Amino acid sequence: MLTLSHAKMELMIRDRLSWTRFLRFDLGALTPDENTIRHFHNRLTETGTPRRVIKAFEWQLQCNTNSRGGWLTGRFSGRVR
Repeated sequence: MLTLSHAKMELMIRDRLSWTRFLRFDLGALTPDENTIRHFHNRLTETGTPRRVIKAFEWQLQCNTNSRGGWLTGRFSGRVR
């Protein structure tokens, strides 16, 4: 999802029912346009939110690995913009 342009993201939200459901938009309701998506993305990036989310996700994976006897191996390694 991070590799999509803001215009493509707008199209995907409007075009795909699975995205609409995932983002919890009501069918037929207004959805964000390209500029709104860009502004939201920029604000998240400025505050370092994506990096903190990935760090929290990695922590959860590590906790689950330890508590379940090693059913997961390795760590999540994703590129954060």
